[in-house]
Amino acid sequence: MFSIKEINKDAIEDISALLQRNYNYETVNYFKAHFVWVFSNDKYKIIGAYEGNQLIALRPAIGWNLSMNRKRLCLYQLTGTIVHEDFRRQGLFSKTNKYFIANAHESMGFIFNISVKNSRLGYEKLGWKYLNGFHRLTKVLPTNYFKKSNDKSESIFKISDQKLITYLSNRESQFEGLIHTEYNIDFYKWRLTNKKNEYLIFEIDNIGLVVYKLNVFKEKKELVIGEIFLKNNSYYDFRLLIKALLKKEKPVLSTVYIFENHPYYNYYLCLMFIPNYFNYNLNFGVKELKEDISEKIFDNKLWALSSLDLDTF
Repeated sequence: MFSIKEINKDAIEDISALLQRNYNYETVNYFKAHFVWVFSNDKYKIIGAYEGNQLIALRPAIGWNLSMNRKRLCLYQLTGTIVHEDFRRQGLFSKTNKYFIANAHESMGFIFNISVKNSRLGYEKLGWKYLNGFHRLTKVLPTNYFKKSNDKSESIFKISDQKLITYLSNRESQFEGLIHTEYNIDFYKWRLTNKKNEYLIFEIDNIGLVVYKLNVFKEKKELVIGEIFLKNNSYYDFRLLIKALLKKEKPVLSTVYIFENHPYYNYYLCLMFIPNYFNYNLNFGVKELKEDISEKIFDNKLWALSSLDLDTF
């Protein structure tokens, strides 16, 4: 018989034991770093399922800073599900999610998340609605793209608070009227402390910065763009920033996950970042937690998220 309850950071060793059972040693450290980050969120909520004293499933979530028209939206973002491999197909996915929904904090209006294809049906049965318009864009870089480049600039890990405040403040004006992540300086810094998905920063002074990460496979690099923070909403500045970053890192391809109503979506298209038409709309789902929640959260034309906002699992 399973028992389901809310757990906190005191259960980190139980979580580690579950990770150790499901994954290899290196991956355990990778995921444990993720949960250290989750526990540092001031609105985290984690539901655990136990058989006796053994943790067998997790339903973690974090509070997320979404905003629209300068008004903060109170919500959770789900951040992955883990079920002990010996207890799969026993309804733990549904049971932990139902418990989470029933015990969500009264201030929280809704939940959003990206899900894999196999989980989508389960979420839909629990009331999730899936929105179109969230795509993966990819740019393949030809081998001669970097021949003229001798760029030796280095990525940085932080910039001055004064510069950062300017970029973040200007971003709010550019995203007016859209549902987007409100990156104040504290939330921005917390977001980048996740060691599981370690991001780099590339900046051109007085133009903007790119938050990105590198995936390396057999000495070939994929550059994943998390988000771009421009001082001014200018295609010229966007193009300058992206081209300089690509020439510095020399990836074989670059990707970004982004809503089509994001202010920079068409800028990516102009730089030949192409959607995958065989898997066009990715699985972005929303679940209301209050009856009086605004219907605007189900309007896909209002969402303006990018990779950095959703790379949390």
